[in-house]
Amino acid sequence: EDNIVQRDYLGPEAVQFFGPTGALGRRSLDKNSISYLTADYSGMARFELSDEIKSETSFGLQYFNREAHAALTSGNLFSAPGLQTVSSTAQRFAGETFVRNVTVGTFLQEKISWRDRAFVTMAVRVDNNSAFGKDFTYAAYPKISASWVVSEEPFFNISPVNSLKLRAAYGQTGQQPVSFSALRFYLPITTGTGDAGVKPESPGNSELAPEKGAELEIGFESAILKNRVSLDFSYYDQNIRDVLLQRQLAPSSGFPGIQWVNVGEISSRGVELGINTTPIITQNFSMDLGFHISSNRNTVVDLGGVMTGTTADGKDYLVLDIELDTGGLEMRHQEGLPPGAWFGWKMVSADLDADGNATNMMCDGGPGKNNQPTPCEDAPFVYLGPSTPLVEGAFNTSVTVFKNITLSALIDFKYGHYHGDNDAIVRCQLFGICRENHYPKEYDPLLVAQYQSGKYSDFAVADAGFAKLRSMSLSYEIPRTYLQSLGVAGARITLSAYNWLTWTDWPSLDPETYFTAPTSTNPLFDKSSQTFTPKPRQVRLTLRVRF
Repeated sequence: EDNIVQRDYLGPEAVQFFGPTGALGRRSLDKNSISYLTADYSGMARFELSDEIKSETSFGLQYFNREAHAALTSGNLFSAPGLQTVSSTAQRFAGETFVRNVTVGTFLQEKISWRDRAFVTMAVRVDNNSAFGKDFTYAAYPKISASWVVSEEPFFNISPVNSLKLRAAYGQTGQQPVSFSALRFYLPITTGTGDAGVKPESPGNSELAPEKGAELEIGFESAILKNRVSLDFSYYDQNIRDVLLQRQLAPSSGFPGIQWVNVGEISSRGVELGINTTPIITQNFSMDLGFHISSNRNTVVDLGGVMTGTTADGKDYLVLDIELDTGGLEMRHQEGLPPGAWFGWKMVSADLDADGNATNMMCDGGPGKNNQPTPCEDAPFVYLGPSTPLVEGAFNTSVTVFKNITLSALIDFKYGHYHGDNDAIVRCQLFGICRENHYPKEYDPLLVAQYQSGKYSDFAVADAGFAKLRSMSLSYEIPRTYLQSLGVAGARITLSAYNWLTWTDWPSLDPETYFTAPTSTNPLFDKSSQTFTPKPRQVRLTLRVRF
């Protein structure tokens, strides 16, 4: 993948908007390549222990190698209009990164079945990853699950229910550390004599291990009303220990950066529900409908002493990196709240004087002041919302006419989360080029006051919930009578459209586009957006032929 960013020479008249450097233009070329090498071997042996009991033993080995290479060249300050290359800039920079990650794993699984209606599965997986510390050798993840098709038992006699399977499972999973996070490393520098040298950056962690999550899940699968309706329900309770966090180092350690450590605990609970139905089915017409929804509640239980500070009500918190151009917002892991929670000054009231200047700015006083209005200069940061969705789901439908024409559509949605709107910060608070900046009396004083303040920015933590018409298609199965002379067994032509409509209150371009810098220390939670191209609308015409 190649990315090119070009800002042309704009001249002195653009200095007021882009500054003396930005007005003279810049160009960057970012070339990225990712390669994978995988090897997988698995085997299975089946045994009949009796007429009613069967055994199935599985085992396997896996090797996974991912290599990512990136080369960046950039330049600032074109000397004249019309120039288009990095070499024609006055300030130039070049950089290159190479990251390799290797995982080697093996697994063993035993499955016991009784009368093909009750099943018990036990398994263990062992992994070693190149990002583990040298003193941590491998990670083992056991699991056990059981299921029972109750509807096949002689005593089951519930007429509307055609099938019912109960299931339960317990298992452990892991999340590997970021590549190189376990290694001691140094940064290259130029010494005072002009020679090449290095300086300490991070001590590494020889005992660094993966995060380990243990999850209990229970649920059922059923079909009712002559198999016209299927219902799938799950409840899960997950606990993640040895959470990977960054600990700031004391200057006396000799390393000015951070150290990755395994501390802390996060809990996660939720439910998942899926319903599929065929309400209409005739010889020449059928309709399928589906609805799936899931909810999730994550909570930071314990930070293990790795913290930036403590709130007035005694909650430890750790500040994370974010890609926003403001000091009025931050993202935290805070005990008792979802990981990656948004915090900042929250303005609750403001006035405008006769000239449209903001006065009497009051902010939420936080738990220490019973959340009462407080002058903003004396107010603390308060919780503004989670960064991950609380609810996700999808609707899908398909209609088939005359057995060969099918119309289908999918709408998915995510709600209950907030992203950072850096477009609004840059345009309205830094550059002052929004209409609110020039006609303040026509707008909400609360919003105008934040734009004028230069630092109060809770407006930029915006609702990122959305529903999107993800796909729709019209498909036609060509009758075989038209294909026999061509020696073709079948053919289908499909017209599809993707990302055609979005329903959202997100103020910028697209709630699904945001910073994903590979060097970010907060890639899972920081979903701030600035000048990103929305996911494109697509139309595809495909022809599939079967021989």
